[in-house]
Amino acid sequence: MVLLLNVVPLSAFATSSSDMGSANNNTPFYDPGYSCATSGGGTSAFILGDSVTERTQADYIQVMPTFGFTNGQVNIDASSGRTLTDPGTDGNMLSGMAAIAKDKTTIAAASVVVIALGTDGLGNNQGDYNKDIDQAIAAIKTDNSNATIYWVDTIVVGRPVYNSGVINPVNQAIYGEAKTQGYKVISWAQLVDPDVNPQNPSGPEADANGFIDNSDDLGINPTPNGQLALANLVAQTVGTSSAAAQPQTCCPGGSTPPSFGPGTLPSYIKAPYNSIFTAAGNKYNVDPGVLVGIFYDENYGYQNAVSAFQAHEFRNPPPPYGSGPPWPTSPTGAQGPFQFEPGTYASYEIVANGHPPANPNDLEDEAFSAADFLAHLGATNPETESKIENAANSYSGGYPGYQTAAWDIFQQIKTDENGGGGGGGGSTGTSTGSASCTGTGTAGEYYQNPLRDLKELNPARIDEGVDYTASGPIYALGAGTVDYVNTASGWPGGNFISYILSAGPAAGKRVYIAENCVGTTLHVGEATTSNTVLCHEVDAFPFIETGWALPKADFNGESVDLAAAYSVYTPDGTATAYGQNFSELLKSLGAPAGIYQFANQQGGKNLTGTLPAGWPTW
Repeated sequence: MVLLLNVVPLSAFATSSSDMGSANNNTPFYDPGYSCATSGGGTSAFILGDSVTERTQADYIQVMPTFGFTNGQVNIDASSGRTLTDPGTDGNMLSGMAAIAKDKTTIAAASVVVIALGTDGLGNNQGDYNKDIDQAIAAIKTDNSNATIYWVDTIVVGRPVYNSGVINPVNQAIYGEAKTQGYKVISWAQLVDPDVNPQNPSGPEADANGFIDNSDDLGINPTPNGQLALANLVAQTVGTSSAAAQPQTCCPGGSTPPSFGPGTLPSYIKAPYNSIFTAAGNKYNVDPGVLVGIFYDENYGYQNAVSAFQAHEFRNPPPPYGSGPPWPTSPTGAQGPFQFEPGTYASYEIVANGHPPANPNDLEDEAFSAADFLAHLGATNPETESKIENAANSYSGGYPGYQTAAWDIFQQIKTDENGGGGGGGGSTGTSTGSASCTGTGTAGEYYQNPLRDLKELNPARIDEGVDYTASGPIYALGAGTVDYVNTASGWPGGNFISYILSAGPAAGKRVYIAENCVGTTLHVGEATTSNTVLCHEVDAFPFIETGWALPKADFNGESVDLAAAYSVYTPDGTATAYGQNFSELLKSLGAPAGIYQFANQQGGKNLTGTLPAGWPTW
């Protein structure tokens, strides 16, 4: 595997498989091909980078064996200030191309190659960085035609002029050449700032987690926490682990094979739109509701889009999906259900129906192409108003009211998916608000009992989560990424840790452990497995509570120390639907179930609140 790492904090392409897992579901990851390939799987890696890689080198060596890389088989060539054609200022002081030539034997033996260059530009062909990328990839493929190649994008924080002059064209080139050259992009940029459009960073980029060191006024190199987060991001994307090796029905960033089920949008969005929009959105980590909003804008005009949606108007599509007339073509040549201009379609065309070439008047092809384009514009999960409106504005070319209509339609869909009514028709399948690709299979295939090594374990009440008295280590359920650590929260005892699962039936769901669980050494961005110790319970009041945390999408994309049931939790001690569900999950893994405190709730009756449609059961 070949990794191409940029010195700059990476700014990612709209991820087509944010295969963070993650991130993500929690691993921002862009695979330009239409395949359901798993990320990584390598056992030896070569990493080429600049100062960002140089700072992160020790973390790579520490982390990558956890994800299947043989000790001693992670080879890193890093030099500060390096571009593909310009020499570095330390280390071996070679340019990227010279380093590739020097390291040809190491590259030939690698299963994975990662390139992380771009912080200082890409090379001599300023204004046409594509040529620099093409030359580097050609050299790597000459040495090793079988390695999987990745490129890490870039990001800069607090330097808008440098952002527009260097980082923006670098990232555009990285993403633009990915499909042509057959490499995959890992988005450091989107891990640093989930709201950034990595292909077109425009500033000012945010760094809420403190991943970027600004003490030198460069805004490029990672802090110690950032180094660990970057190492985990890359390792989890390109590597393997016991959790990652478990069977999945979805590709790592939400992609699905090209066979469409009933769809997960509300049932009033009829076939074939429901299933096609769901599959297209899942493929590119874009909520299908975003596609619906753009579809109505393009087919009914932004002035009438919301009213047409509320009336549940869907035109009869032309064959082979229906018997309606052909899709219209605008005076400027825009075609199909998503009205692509020919030039734009040529850049994002996808063959989704299995019959090449791509056809802008085919509903499946153009829905997948629209999802790809929207991902590039930054409309990826977790969705926020600013991300969706900015993407819609760019999609339309800036028509006033277009983005507002798209956001209003998206909001109504999410309300209906969560049982709020309004749009009518209810919902079918899994809500895609917090995770675009929910895994299947039993809990035991993906998760282990997180309480398995506690001493004198006794269950206590079910409330927002489940309470337990005991002492000893508490583990993560399985593969995921830590997204919040607070030892001074408002919870009793002050402690709150949460992580986002990346595999299994609860992929994309946040889990919390709170109260008297101490001694954590975790950092935000750190990967978890079922053997990761989150903290140690102290067998004294307030003991510990664990359960489902509030989805980030419910709080403007921010991680907060709130349980998913917090808004309905009253009176104190009442059992919630979220708490009961988590209790049942733990019971299925071998832990004791929680206790109902109130008589009228015994047996799971009269629970407070309800679970979203499609929430996993155990």
